[in-house]
Amino acid sequence: MAEFITDNVEITIKDGFWKAFNMTGKHTLSPFFTAVRGQGVINYTVAFGEQRDLPGNVLGVEFIPSVVVGFDENRRRWILGIQVLMKGDEKPRFVGLAQWPEGDNPQFGIDGQTAGRALAEYIGKPLKLFGVKKVMPAFDPRRTVTGPAVSHKRQDIEASTVQFRANQIKLPVGTGEIGLERLKNNNTLVLRNPKQTKENAKPGEEAPAYVQVQFDVDARVIKLVPPTGLLGAFFGPGGRQVKFSQVRNVEMRHIMNYEPASERDVDGTMIDVSRLHHEFSVYLTIQDESMLLTKMEHVVDPKTSSITMRAVTPNVELGPREVEEQVRRLKQLERDAGSIENKTEVAEAITLTIAAAIGCPVVKTTVGELDD
Repeated sequence: MAEFITDNVEITIKDGFWKAFNMTGKHTLSPFFTAVRGQGVINYTVAFGEQRDLPGNVLGVEFIPSVVVGFDENRRRWILGIQVLMKGDEKPRFVGLAQWPEGDNPQFGIDGQTAGRALAEYIGKPLKLFGVKKVMPAFDPRRTVTGPAVSHKRQDIEASTVQFRANQIKLPVGTGEIGLERLKNNNTLVLRNPKQTKENAKPGEEAPAYVQVQFDVDARVIKLVPPTGLLGAFFGPGGRQVKFSQVRNVEMRHIMNYEPASERDVDGTMIDVSRLHHEFSVYLTIQDESMLLTKMEHVVDPKTSSITMRAVTPNVELGPREVEEQVRRLKQLERDAGSIENKTEVAEAITLTIAAAIGCPVVKTTVGELDD
């Protein structure tokens, strides 16, 4: 769960719910504002609506052009809110949700943008920024190179459950150049990686060091083969063998990280167009070491998905170009969702099958998901 304490409001993000509570007075135990991911509406108390000239206690997201986060120079504090546009001939107006203590504290900016980005994602609207010099990331993914050193969600799966679930998996499984198969007439699993994975890695980025990993169930040994070839792996530098008995668990790690970016909207304001990177990695955990076996990546670009689709102005018909653009973005969102789901399934299948062959438990870790 993500939690942000502001000057007057506590924001929690958990299980698909974005909630805001008052710190004092009424609604300290129940939220005065709630957004549920993908529901298409926001909910608020009647008192909140009356004070801000909002109808009733529910508002459709079609009346919310954007989420807004920025540093108010006049009040010298970070603020978070939404833009509301009830009629097409009016200008959007700002409805505040939270404000941070006075002062341009960088952490307040990070918290504001992180909470605002989550709310924007939940209601399917762009995040607009003002008084911001740069888009700030939620955390540094390089800190997780040797394991989830940052806050993360962990799920342990016992060996008996791993075996049961692995029995439901049909081999081969894979995506692109990554695949796991069982050799014919041989009780051996083979995991294959792209040959240039290590060489193509960015500076500071972890990448699999082996193009092939063999799991010999009869010999109960793992043979890790570098790009130099089989003979070089077993008799030269770079190759490695690990006994099944040395393995503590197999870890499936899912890291989500935003690549900060912004662009100017037609009204001159900044819009957050940070790309969301997904990493699905499988690690072999032995004593004092986590060994990366394979890694798959996927990037969600808000410029090509429906996340940044502008709200349709009420009572104004869309032209052919606008309809075509919205259809294109929706199709791209479907492709993104399908690709992420496929890579999640492949990573999980590889993890479970390997762990079942070794006879060890599985650990699933998630880093960067706010509502865990």
